[in-house]
Amino acid sequence: MAIRSEELNRLATGSKCTTSWDAMQGDDRRRFCAECRRDVFDFERLTPQEIRGHLEASHGKLCARLTHIGGRLSVFEPVEPFEPMRLSAPRRTSSITAAVVTAWLGIGAAHTAPIEPAALVAATPRDEALPNAPGERAAKSETRSTVGAAIRGKLTQKNGLPLSDAEVVALNILDDRETLTVTRADGTFSFENLLTAVYDVLARAPGFDVEPQYNLMLGPGEVQQVDLTAAPFEPASSLGIIVRTSTPRKQFDDSDLVVVAVVGPSVVVERQGQGSLAKVATELRIESLLKGKSPGRSVTYLHSEYLKCDPEDQAPEGFAPGTKILAYLDASEDSSGLRGGPAYESSDVSSEIQHLGTAERAAYVDRFAALSDLERTAERRGEPDPAELMEWLVASAENPLARGLATAEVRSAFEALQNLAASQKTTPELAAPDLLATVKGFREEGGTVKRSDRPLLLGASLTDRQKRRLTAALQETEGLRGVDLNLFEIVRKWDEKAAETWLAHQLRTVEPKPADEELVTWQLDDIAEKLDDNALRALTDGARDRYRGIYQLFGNDCSKADEKLREKKLATSRKDLRHQFGKAVAHRHGVPVGS
Repeated sequence: MAIRSEELNRLATGSKCTTSWDAMQGDDRRRFCAECRRDVFDFERLTPQEIRGHLEASHGKLCARLTHIGGRLSVFEPVEPFEPMRLSAPRRTSSITAAVVTAWLGIGAAHTAPIEPAALVAATPRDEALPNAPGERAAKSETRSTVGAAIRGKLTQKNGLPLSDAEVVALNILDDRETLTVTRADGTFSFENLLTAVYDVLARAPGFDVEPQYNLMLGPGEVQQVDLTAAPFEPASSLGIIVRTSTPRKQFDDSDLVVVAVVGPSVVVERQGQGSLAKVATELRIESLLKGKSPGRSVTYLHSEYLKCDPEDQAPEGFAPGTKILAYLDASEDSSGLRGGPAYESSDVSSEIQHLGTAERAAYVDRFAALSDLERTAERRGEPDPAELMEWLVASAENPLARGLATAEVRSAFEALQNLAASQKTTPELAAPDLLATVKGFREEGGTVKRSDRPLLLGASLTDRQKRRLTAALQETEGLRGVDLNLFEIVRKWDEKAAETWLAHQLRTVEPKPADEELVTWQLDDIAEKLDDNALRALTDGARDRYRGIYQLFGNDCSKADEKLREKKLATSRKDLRHQFGKAVAHRHGVPVGS
């Protein structure tokens, strides 16, 4: 399955690499960073297929040099062009954070996904009168009985000159309906007779990068002025870690087949270019079918993997025969399955096959069954309800065994509401009722909500009682996993002291599992930035210096002796960082830290 442009541009960046590309050793496609002991790939020099291979083999956790031109990721082979009259929200690369974001756990920006319109209609044609233009009459809802709202504005360059003939889209985020217009000679544009709703305003002009305007709430008959600025785009390159953005719930919805399966034998199908990247075929013996039609007792899973250093040990990591996994799969265009069976690929280019214990698998099966019930109810009703989905997310987050299904989306939802509140110079508690009132007005005008998983709608649906439940779930948690730290980040947004007291205790008393240890360490970097605490920053900066020194002394990944000694020293340094970080966090709230 070839990677598509929307998959590439949906990728998010994590930490910024502090070493320049020119200082790294290697060629134009791949260089080695001595700072973090990682290979760094230049995506502009790779084909989409090669990018997919590296993303899949690294499970979305790899370093790359990214070049964006006009808000789109530049790659060696052009990905398919825009479909006619279809826009994606432009992305900028200038705001890469200095620490690894917990998007490693599936958190993505609310507007990174491309627009998937339910319908596209024309707005007021260029150079025609604003009210009652022919194109705009086609955009009206047949069931509307009130005077429509309007968005009017002007698109100008940074030098103040107007920009004509640019496409502008008003996207109704409640029903995914797009209305398109073109700027006039003086740069002005308008959308008339719009439903009461929440709109994103996006623009595309050849040779320019236009900053969008998000989350405009329009009441009945209200007119809002939206002025957009276009800057000539230049190739923008940056270095950083790529992170996956899909959530398990979204993967479940998007997949053809979701199964609990037992891993069978793996076969290296072909080597992909130079190095250890290879295409692998693994037999998956289906144990439980969670979604889709059963293709038989087993399927072939085609995936890219990095082969190990030892030529006699080429089994893909995490795919030992007999391992039970949860897999989100799509039918593959490559039909050459093992034993003549059907072939499948991962439904998300940078997702990670989940290895779950017996109790976790049972919890996931239970929560997915509840999700299916919720979706069937929405289908019968003819409209999904964000409040119902938020309740499903909160109930999942409360369960430590199913927490990975929900915390990313809950956090993204509340952050979207916070951003809306900030733009309106108010609080989330006041912004939520206004947003819900807008949704109510949209329905009263005949509109139907099509997407219940918009982060902003979910954020407005989070109740005070649900917040208390999440706080209690965090306080009852004895663990230090990535998903637990995600819950910490959520609760800290409304109860900072309770969340930080929990964190201080966990850091000083709990040892994370080996699989979580490195990720927890990286997340402390992000926490230090979010808390804006110089003492915490000093701790994480010092830890990075120690890690760098350890890698310089014991950096040979293929030497078992060096690897063992390196991991022992790293484990000691990480433990010391956790304990010191925990004491410093406790000190912020006057919590006794003991010895």
